[in-house]
Amino acid sequence: AELMLLGFISLLLTVCQGKIQNICIRPSWTLHMLPCQGEDEVRAGEAAPTKEHLVTAQIIGRIGRRLLSGGAAEVDVCRSKGKAPLMSLEAIHQLHIFIFVLAITHVVFSVLTMLLGGAKIHQWKLWEDAIQKDTAGNGPKKVNNVHNFEFIREHFKGIGKDSRILSWLHSFFKQFYGSVSKTDYTTMRLGFIMTHCRGNLKFDFHKYMLRVLESDFKKVVGISWYLWVFVVIFLLLNVNG
Repeated sequence: AELMLLGFISLLLTVCQGKIQNICIRPSWTLHMLPCQGEDEVRAGEAAPTKEHLVTAQIIGRIGRRLLSGGAAEVDVCRSKGKAPLMSLEAIHQLHIFIFVLAITHVVFSVLTMLLGGAKIHQWKLWEDAIQKDTAGNGPKKVNNVHNFEFIREHFKGIGKDSRILSWLHSFFKQFYGSVSKTDYTTMRLGFIMTHCRGNLKFDFHKYMLRVLESDFKKVVGISWYLWVFVVIFLLLNVNG
């Protein structure tokens, strides 16, 4: 969905390129909200030219760099009015590059997320097969004393037991070296079967986790609306000065 959206934005920029350049603004407006300091501003302290000369030189410099085919006519429309286009051809070209880099980054991130997620739960398949052989059709055993269960003992001892911050830090760093042990998997499987499918004693919990991974994939790698808003605000505020 994100790739379709980025491609649609890029297509709109290409189709509406001429109309965008026909939108003329005051030349002085082009001096504001720039991502970096212009070359003319750097030389301003040395030669001390007039403001009108700076504006004219900056407009000519932007228009003259990397003009795409068929764009000169639209530029002349604004120049004949003594104004500047809202977006130069170079700016549109740079925006296409930004969209392309964003799309490639999103694809790489999605592929890495899926590969790492699949590798993470690949070991669970071995645990599932071992549990299926151990039960031999008898199903999960009932736990009478949960305090003596290994999963409970492991999660209620050690550093961070009484501190929410330390517990969060412990959980954060644990994901890099073994977030789910065989005991954790066995307990999760037992709890799921006892709660949702007591009649299906040979339930394949690993296959169910694969479906959950595919279902959660969109939530993990998806770009939410508030992230889009953050990116737009960041680009608008990341200006010279």
